[in-house]
Amino acid sequence: MDTVFLSPGVEDQMRYQIEMLTPVHIGSGNTLNRWDYVWIKGWVYVINLDQVLNHPKINPYELQNFMEDPGFSWEDYIKTVRIDPSEISYYKAKASQRPTGNIKEHIKVHLKPYIPGSSLKGAIRTAFLWYMFKKFEDKNFLFSKIKEKIEEVKKQKDDRRKFYQAKSKFAQVIEKKFFGRSPNYDVFRCIYVGDSDPLENLEVGLVKTYDLRNRRFLPDKNLEVYSELIPEGSITHVKIKIETKLFDYKELGIREKGELLENIPEICNLRAEEFIKDEIKFFEKFGIEKSKDFYQELLASIKNLPEGAFIINLGWATGWRAKTIGEELRKEDEKLFEEIRKTFRLGYVNIDVFPKTRRLYDSKPIGWIKLTPVS
Repeated sequence: MDTVFLSPGVEDQMRYQIEMLTPVHIGSGNTLNRWDYVWIKGWVYVINLDQVLNHPKINPYELQNFMEDPGFSWEDYIKTVRIDPSEISYYKAKASQRPTGNIKEHIKVHLKPYIPGSSLKGAIRTAFLWYMFKKFEDKNFLFSKIKEKIEEVKKQKDDRRKFYQAKSKFAQVIEKKFFGRSPNYDVFRCIYVGDSDPLENLEVGLVKTYDLRNRRFLPDKNLEVYSELIPEGSITHVKIKIETKLFDYKELGIREKGELLENIPEICNLRAEEFIKDEIKFFEKFGIEKSKDFYQELLASIKNLPEGAFIINLGWATGWRAKTIGEELRKEDEKLFEEIRKTFRLGYVNIDVFPKTRRLYDSKPIGWIKLTPVS
């Protein structure tokens, strides 16, 4: 494999431009309910109660009486007192349609959305896990270790807490083999991915979950989620640094694996290509033309990327396949994959299509970004 960027040295750092190829959502863990926001003329305003109570046009006691009414809404109240919603809000987000429920909040710093370095590093790590698994020759050895782990998990099936603990650590049997036996020896300790620069733009959109029912791929209204999203086309920047000086510590034993980090763009693009090809087959099979067309265009764009650039998907709604190497394992050993599904109760055992759901925004997947090196 040819080195795409970075050459061994004491410390190598590259600054990248990030472009959102589709909207991106990385959750803060919070949701906004009807008391937290108001929609007015195409914008969602997130209410700041301190500003509300300190506003010269607002009487706190009158506001209390309004809020005790079961039909209270911020929209009606703001119209009654005739104030600009921007005067009593933390921030606003563009929303072409009025949200009808809670809104998943995007992570922010100083009220501005950004992409956490941990999310980007995790996506890169998954791409590397996929690549190293694909190239590993002694898969029978690896599969035997996976089977041993499955039996350990099965022993915990009657203890809910221990079962989920074992489930959360299951992937470690593969990760330790490829990345290192413990965090101190993990090759990914050599790579630092910073948080992106904050962005100015934010939108609120309805992300729909499409489910396969009776061989038809249809949206499930019960699973629709309004979410804050970094809009498609938004631009920000991030720094990625490889601490190559760690390669020299023989006791870590990570030089060979560490030098593979120099090929981040190529490996991420290889992973993206295979992922996209599988998604094209899926959407073509079930006749979802707009989603298929998007992925065909995305696949073609990889061939025309500038030197050192790569695409990757990350964040919420990217799905199980984006965050695991399960699909690659299925291609190698269908029987073992089905045993994993059965053990961890992944989907409906008697349905061969897994995963059978996709989260889409305007018929497109979310979470795709392009990183391009900049000086």
